[in-house]
Amino acid sequence: MLKLDEFESRFRSADKARYAYTEVSIQRVVVFTDLAEEPSRRFAGDVKTMLSTLDADVAWTVVNGTEFRQIDELLAHVERLQPDLICTYRNLHGRARRFAFSLGGHVDVLTQATTTPVLLLPDPTDDDRLPERCQKT
Repeated sequence: MLKLDEFESRFRSADKARYAYTEVSIQRVVVFTDLAEEPSRRFAGDVKTMLSTLDADVAWTVVNGTEFRQIDELLAHVERLQPDLICTYRNLHGRARRFAFSLGGHVDVLTQATTTPVLLLPDPTDDDRLPERCQKT
């Protein structure tokens, strides 16, 4: 037989707030890449196509690899732009892309130091595009 305090503990652990749906408003999206300006535009265009279900009046900003190198510069862009969604890929400005288990320092800090949701995408293809499997979703 359970002791009263064990029963209370189990009862309290089961007493949780119910999920309540709330609509998320996405007005500003930022795409961070470590590519040059033109390849960044191509990649961001593919991301925009993939997320075409977002409202047409969403403001898109592309921050390419020449605009930041260090993590603190990345966080400064996030602070300045105040996005509702961040889109990027793992190992941003990193050298460990071949290791599937690594997020890289930039993405690791980005997901922990900000409250903004991060959409983590596959790495750009050799022609700096979003992989085809993501383009027809």
